[in-house]
Amino acid sequence: MNSANQNLEAIRNKKALITKKYNEAKERLETRYAEDMAILNNEEKNWLKQFKDIPPIIINHENNLMDLLAEKEYEQWCHWSKGLSKDYKKLISLIPLEELPGADHDFVVKQLDRIDRWQKLWDSDYSEISDDLKEIDYHFATIAYQLCKTYHEDV
Repeated sequence: MNSANQNLEAIRNKKALITKKYNEAKERLETRYAEDMAILNNEEKNWLKQFKDIPPIIINHENNLMDLLAEKEYEQWCHWSKGLSKDYKKLISLIPLEELPGADHDFVVKQLDRIDRWQKLWDSDYSEISDDLKEIDYHFATIAYQLCKTYHEDV
């Protein structure tokens, strides 16, 4: 095999390897997204729907400032939800679950499930969460950005 054919074969092999890695990464992301969506209850899924109208320019991940602001929103949510979950757990520990009537018992169990879902997010780096959840952070980052922009224009 001459050198040109060897180079062509090497390029084809490299392309095949890159394509394989891309497809594997895409499959992992799609699986992760499906898992993230599966842990949301209907109330949370409905809440997420309100963010579908966010202008696409805001969800442009090439905008480093918006990425940074969105990541900070996620960190703030993690801090807030960890504090709230401690209060939830303490309050729930005072409730004799076995004595609660059906609907009240179910409500308390849903709160415990929510804390479990939150725990999975606390253990995740921002880059690992689903795009749907990132959109929520972008929404709040946009609010913060608009406030800063308005303040800056007024100064």
